[in-house]
Amino acid sequence: MEKHRNAKTISLYSMLIFGILSLAGIELNSAFAQEPPTLTLAQAIQIALQENISLKQFSNVVAGDRIDIKQAQYNFLPNLNASLSGSKNYPKNGSSSESVNGSVNSNVNIFNGFYDVARLNASKLGWASDTASYAWNRQSIIYGTVSQFIQVVLDSEFIRIAMDNLSTQQDQLKQIQAFEKVGNLSKVDVYQQMSDLKQVELHLLQAEQNFQVSRYGLLQILGKPANVDIHFQSLPIDKLNSLFSTQPPEVNQADILGTRQDVLSQRYQIQAAKYQIRAARSGYWPTLSLSAGAGSNYSSSFSDLGFSNQFFDENPYFGLSLSFSMPLFDRFATRNSVQQAQIQLSNQQLDLQNLDLQISSQVQQAVLGYQTAVKQREAAHAQYEYAREALKISEERFRVGSTTYIELSQVRTNFYNAAYQRVNADYNLLLNYIAIHYYSGNIDSATSIFN
Repeated sequence: MEKHRNAKTISLYSMLIFGILSLAGIELNSAFAQEPPTLTLAQAIQIALQENISLKQFSNVVAGDRIDIKQAQYNFLPNLNASLSGSKNYPKNGSSSESVNGSVNSNVNIFNGFYDVARLNASKLGWASDTASYAWNRQSIIYGTVSQFIQVVLDSEFIRIAMDNLSTQQDQLKQIQAFEKVGNLSKVDVYQQMSDLKQVELHLLQAEQNFQVSRYGLLQILGKPANVDIHFQSLPIDKLNSLFSTQPPEVNQADILGTRQDVLSQRYQIQAAKYQIRAARSGYWPTLSLSAGAGSNYSSSFSDLGFSNQFFDENPYFGLSLSFSMPLFDRFATRNSVQQAQIQLSNQQLDLQNLDLQISSQVQQAVLGYQTAVKQREAAHAQYEYAREALKISEERFRVGSTTYIELSQVRTNFYNAAYQRVNADYNLLLNYIAIHYYSGNIDSATSIFN
């Protein structure tokens, strides 16, 4: 009886342990079976803005500019230095002596030819310029993310088309082999189909390689390693393209030059360069500074007075001085500095002119690209519909023996080329729409369609 009870108890424990292990196994399996995250384009943009290394570097530059401004402001304050020294002398004749010296000194610049003022203004303008550059770099990161994301999705569509073509070619090979067995087709047709199948397999491999390369580029923009397992969600391309007009968005050159952050940054650079010239010209002006100092000393040579009496009662001193300096000849250093600063200003102004020309060209090319993309999409869709119908007719004629395999193969090749062109035209129109807004300086308004 006791043995039966013990056996029953052991059986219950075994079932309990088995149940716990089974549940644990289910939890582990579910954990390992978790799918990798799938990012939308909007999520990819947010990650890029947070993790992109280039953008972080620009942020550090702006932070460094704030420190430069603080230092330029602190230069208006007086400095304060304290010193304490001690020595012991061992003369050849006589006894040794000890001495202690202590002092506190301060110096304040009263006038230095407006150098400090010019440097402070130049530092503020440098910060404003780098802040605008950061804003433009942010837009560039968004544009790069969108462009690369579109390329990844497009390459995945190319893989889908290539896989569909491969499946069709495999079915076609089986059909041709069956026809060859009954004598309707020759062995040459079988070899031709096998050759076509190998070409399609090669195209699929190339499409997969292109997809991986595009994916690596996107992960780099996102600040992620190439081996991270992340999927990217496809885009509702037909829905997005339905939002676009056949005419490109209106652009105004004057408005663009007033809103693009890189233009604003360059204008700040020009203003900063003007203050650099003022700073260089400060060398022509006299300088005026005020100094104050206090201190005391002790020497054991005066044995009748102790340290406290000497250092705190007899020897303390305080001094105040006003220093005036007039430059007479500095070996043309100031003149050369001014000329160098003027050259820098000229270069900054030329950079702005070049930027204006570059923007004008970019915007016009983007507009032309959009107009071309609209027509290309219309033509690609028409060609695809024609090729699809032609393939249906050719396949039916091949089944009844009224057309050759070579003719069918050519029609099928035309169909898949049209499929590639249609998909490429769809995404090219989307990319050109984004490009116009990017070069116009308002990419945020364009990316709102992905939210």
